[in-house]
Amino acid sequence: MTATATATGTAGTAAADTAGTKRVMAWLLALVVVVAVLVVASPDTDPPYATTSEDAGGTDILRRVLDDLGVQVVEGDAASLVAELTPSDVAVVFRDQLTADQEARVRTHVQDGGRLVVAAPASPLGGRQKRVAGIGAGGAPGCDLLPARTVISQDVDLFEGRDATLVPDLFEVADAPAQVCWEDAGAALVGVWDGLPGGGGGPGRTVVLGDPDVVTNAAIVSEPVLGQLATLFLPADTGRVVVLVGTEAPPAPIGAQGSIPDNLRRGMWLAALALALFAATRARRHGRVVAEPRPVEVPASALAGGIAELLERHGQAADAAARLRAELRAELGPRLGTGERDATVLVPLAERATGLDRDVVATALADGPVDGADGLVAVAAAGHAVRAALAPDRPEAPPDDPPPST
Repeated sequence: MTATATATGTAGTAAADTAGTKRVMAWLLALVVVVAVLVVASPDTDPPYATTSEDAGGTDILRRVLDDLGVQVVEGDAASLVAELTPSDVAVVFRDQLTADQEARVRTHVQDGGRLVVAAPASPLGGRQKRVAGIGAGGAPGCDLLPARTVISQDVDLFEGRDATLVPDLFEVADAPAQVCWEDAGAALVGVWDGLPGGGGGPGRTVVLGDPDVVTNAAIVSEPVLGQLATLFLPADTGRVVVLVGTEAPPAPIGAQGSIPDNLRRGMWLAALALALFAATRARRHGRVVAEPRPVEVPASALAGGIAELLERHGQAADAAARLRAELRAELGPRLGTGERDATVLVPLAERATGLDRDVVATALADGPVDGADGLVAVAAAGHAVRAALAPDRPEAPPDDPPPST
């Protein structure tokens, strides 16, 4: 009897193990199929430094700053755009991917009086400048291209304990540019040449940027004063900013990462994520998951100040303030239960709903004169205060309570 029970128990255990193994194999197979589908079907991400990309490596913020200054930004295939360049345009090259013929057309553009901003110093258009890594840039620019208050903190000390690749690269100042900005130990972040670097003069100018990452969305969000670098891209008169995107393969980076195709690298990350999720479903649970409130997003007030300074310098602070107020009125109308966009209607409603002082609400919503950059920053700050007071997690004041005084 005992022997029979033992045999039966052993057989049951073996059967359970076999069933468990089959379930694990089925899960793994399903995960492999899902990962394969995602790798094949998922679209490619935006290319680096794309002006329409809101990703960390895009330059959408830079484009919006230039748009606020009334500058048209055009981005596209260099094969067609190089033929449309005029002397009043600013040609921009973020990556070394132009063909020899396209580079020759860009040189002609500079020789005809046009401007070039190249963020690939080691490229032929950048004069094949020698890259200097591990220093970074900090402090005032030390040049006439940017205001002295454009103080940045992009030196190596800021990134201590973090990924060293976040430190912006400089280039070695070798062939005496007309001006350099953020120079340190014979290297600079920005250089300006009359004509082309390394020779090839002309009435045009070339601006060389040591590292394009300093004008990406991630960089400007982390240090808003970098938005002031938009000054380097401003064209003369009614010219455009023309971003030339080449189709040539860029120089292969050093290391194994450069040899891995994007789809394969994405698939490897997805496979690792799938295995982590599978392990999480099979792991022992030690209690219910406790939900935590999401952190409050702090507005980049320094970026607003930097943009305001640029707008003031080009005489468009009033237009920017009017745009901010119009956007807030359009947003608050539905939230306050009315379709009105008239400030005379919205101001008392918003004052009652937010509990803010009437002057603050009127500054945010009602059109009026703006006193330069300070006035524009005041409008932006008042608008943020109104939005914060109407946030879903903020309890509203009782309808009959008077608004708190400030």
